[in-house]
Amino acid sequence: MDFANLSQFGLGNALYPTFGDLDNDNDQDMLIGTYDGVIHYFENTAPQGDFPTFVLNQANFMGIDVGAFATPILIDLNNDNLLDLVIGERDGILNYYKNIGSPTNANYSLETNSFGSINVSDPIFGLGYSVPFVFTHNNQLKILVGSESGAIYYYNNIDNNLNGTFTLQDTLFASINDGIRSAPFLIDINNDSWLDLFIGNYSGGIRYLQGIDSSQISIIETDINIGVYPNPFNNYTTISFNSTPYDILIYNINGTLIEKIKNIKTQKYVLRKDNINEGLYFIIIKKNNMIITSKKIFIN
Repeated sequence: MDFANLSQFGLGNALYPTFGDLDNDNDQDMLIGTYDGVIHYFENTAPQGDFPTFVLNQANFMGIDVGAFATPILIDLNNDNLLDLVIGERDGILNYYKNIGSPTNANYSLETNSFGSINVSDPIFGLGYSVPFVFTHNNQLKILVGSESGAIYYYNNIDNNLNGTFTLQDTLFASINDGIRSAPFLIDINNDSWLDLFIGNYSGGIRYLQGIDSSQISIIETDINIGVYPNPFNNYTTISFNSTPYDILIYNINGTLIEKIKNIKTQKYVLRKDNINEGLYFIIIKKNNMIITSKKIFIN
């Protein structure tokens, strides 16, 4: 898959995207961090509700350069309804760029290249490859930071302390280390009010851990695997699953349910294109009315 035809821009093989509405037109634009430490701005020019169309608006966005392996996330840190930028980098620190612009015209100014005094660099190799995920839990800002060692660091004491030192809560969040260069992402994917955790790593895999407590960030690992091949596909693809029976739900990019296949009792299911249009879709696997895992598929 070549999402948004990014290969044509020669940005390398260490792309890291983040999404947010940078021009106040009620759709999600995209910033891409690259191996050389800079950021590129792709504007979403599609009509609202349509599949995104990303057009390069500005390469080397605002001259931002964090050195190497930029990993940005857009988040409103100071409650001014403007999306700020937190960017990880190869040295393991975090850079905070405050949005001093307007809802229709973002403008970023470097506040600090030592955000929260965070540094996840490996003591042996000296590199960090920090990957931040900033989120709100129980009305408080918190940060997970992936690292070169594979450990995920967890920080709080962020609200009203953007220029101070954050409190390190855990150096091995969820007791998980799947290999070098971890990249965490939290989302309530199954709408149960509990945050679920996805972790990427250098090998290209993703681990999914399910939230089990709404008051704490508590998770359990799922041991159920899903495979989809080929992906992308033209006419059909095969979904493999190591536990039966199960249901398959297919959603489009706008979150609309396209198709539901119930009570599948075989470990392989052939999904045919039929009347599904080309584009990006999300497969949700349910077992006993519980969402087990998800997968992106692309029909071309």
